[in-house]
Amino acid sequence: MALGVKRTGTKVKRKAYKRTRNRARRHFEKWTYLLGLGWWDVEVHWYDSGKAFRKASGATGRNVAMRINADWRYAAATIHVNVPALAGLSDEELERGVVHELCHALVNEMREQGIDHEERVVTMLSKAFMWVRSLRNAPDTE
Repeated sequence: MALGVKRTGTKVKRKAYKRTRNRARRHFEKWTYLLGLGWWDVEVHWYDSGKAFRKASGATGRNVAMRINADWRYAAATIHVNVPALAGLSDEELERGVVHELCHALVNEMREQGIDHEERVVTMLSKAFMWVRSLRNAPDTE
């Protein structure tokens, strides 16, 4: 996975920005591998202001934390990350959000008109992957 770093804007203190970005980056690296996207060209662009994030990503809502533009034909994706929107998330919430965005790459080719169906599928897939991850600590079922 190619993790391109692009920092735009200046609304978050440098230490808080780096700490949150590093937390998210670890999840992106882990889940890109676990979801089989290691052969994809994935770029992650990091923004430290919501305004810069919305301008670059095309997001229209103020509560959007991440947005992916994927092209399944070329196995390529660009993920825009609004770092300040992630700062207050627990590690599990952040991880679930990262899995959710990466799942969009997995199902991108099924996009029809609109994104509603894809959103439901991605939400269910991310919950399923998180559940599977928790099984590594589950007791034997045999």
